[in-house]
Amino acid sequence: MARSEESLEELVEAFAHHGAAQTDAIFRGDARTGNKHARMRYTTFDKLRARGDAGRDALAVLFKHPRMDVRAMAAAYLLRHRAEEARTVLLEISRGEGFAAFMASEALKRWVEGVWSLDPAEVDTGDGMNGQRCRTPKKKRNDLSAGQPGWIQPMKKARLKKLPIEQLVEMTRTISAERMRAIYAGKSKDGNRMFDLLIAIHRELQARGVEAQLCLLVLLDDPDPATRCWAATAVMEFAPKEGERVLTDLARNAGGLVGFSAEWTLEDWRAGTLKPL
Repeated sequence: MARSEESLEELVEAFAHHGAAQTDAIFRGDARTGNKHARMRYTTFDKLRARGDAGRDALAVLFKHPRMDVRAMAAAYLLRHRAEEARTVLLEISRGEGFAAFMASEALKRWVEGVWSLDPAEVDTGDGMNGQRCRTPKKKRNDLSAGQPGWIQPMKKARLKKLPIEQLVEMTRTISAERMRAIYAGKSKDGNRMFDLLIAIHRELQARGVEAQLCLLVLLDDPDPATRCWAATAVMEFAPKEGERVLTDLARNAGGLVGFSAEWTLEDWRAGTLKPL
């Protein structure tokens, strides 16, 4: 017997479950499970969207969900359909701290910049209700080559945008460790090139949204201190407690440039002068 179609209430519950589970998994350092829940959340929203405005309206109940990250996710998806309410929710959350506040501020930023596309109004022939589905318009991303040396541009255009998040994170892991070894070996030019590549990767993760950036949290427990230091600095914008914990440990226990870099980063952070990567 065929399974009956899920109710709107079941879909909303699933959206909240996968959103919360994704956050929990990534903060445990389990990026693979986090990505799985993210994909299931996308699928759930597609099902709600296929029901038209009734599906979107049903999701608005999560504006009062007890978890801030779930409220922020629902509001981010409903910025077009329930604009005023969604902006109010996101503004309130963005004034706080941590991941949910970062997510809310990023959603608002993309909305203001006109690059938000979670639930576009355009429709096209497809497999949704009445043979229609929403079509996500192609948006022009920020030019990651600005201020970067020429050798990075071919990799950015040909590879970075096409690579999966897991590979970008793995590249961050290996390059951050190699960069410090190059500096210790007196190969400053190589170290500078690796720094530029790390920045390009970081900006590509930023362009893919908060979920991609969250995957950097898994590097906070990497055995290489240089990798931990880079990752901790990168996550200070949205996970300051986790980043500060790692930087404090490195400043106390890591020697050489890593310990100095961690101490310097902490000083800037506490003085309010730390600039995002």
